[in-house]
Amino acid sequence: NNTGRIEAGAKAAVSVTHNVFNKYDYDPANSTTAEDPKENDDFTYTEQVYAAYINVAKQFNDKWNAQLGLRGEATVSTGDWTGSSNNRAYFDVSPNVFVNYMPSQKAILSLNYSYRLNRPGYWQLNPFRTYINATTYTEGNQFLDPSYGHNLNFTGVFWSRFTATLGYRHVKDMSDMQLPIFEDGGTMALKYMNYGQADAAYLSL
Repeated sequence: NNTGRIEAGAKAAVSVTHNVFNKYDYDPANSTTAEDPKENDDFTYTEQVYAAYINVAKQFNDKWNAQLGLRGEATVSTGDWTGSSNNRAYFDVSPNVFVNYMPSQKAILSLNYSYRLNRPGYWQLNPFRTYINATTYTEGNQFLDPSYGHNLNFTGVFWSRFTATLGYRHVKDMSDMQLPIFEDGGTMALKYMNYGQADAAYLSL
């Protein structure tokens, strides 16, 4: 009856990344160059994502409309670093809900909830040490888990001019650099890890 719609779709994405870095020590006295295997980096990361979604929208009357979506994602990934492999497979479902109410021509009120998956970046997964200076290095972690976030916000637009938003966000299994690790000799290591959760409430005008 021209007051609603249904959308559906599918997506497949495959990415392969290969990073090679070899270190060589040069001896000026003998004019010789020798490879240092302990400092080499050979990291291959393959990720396959297969997703499908459905979205339903409905206009109930002149004041109310709503939208409901559901997305399913299957992820298969393989990380291989100098002979150490990490194979993973997981499936996630991400819903989102949007409700819009217009009591008059001067005001629009909307409520939105979404659940999101955030995969770690390639640079976070590569276990190779990258030296910032002589005493500090960063290091990735191929065993990082994705993070998951709940987002809820309530927004009001008044006289097509003023906007107010009240929101709340909860993220679990966050992945970032943890507190510095001080090793023997004073070297400081910054390593990517899953370190907990974060909660934030916000108000914007």
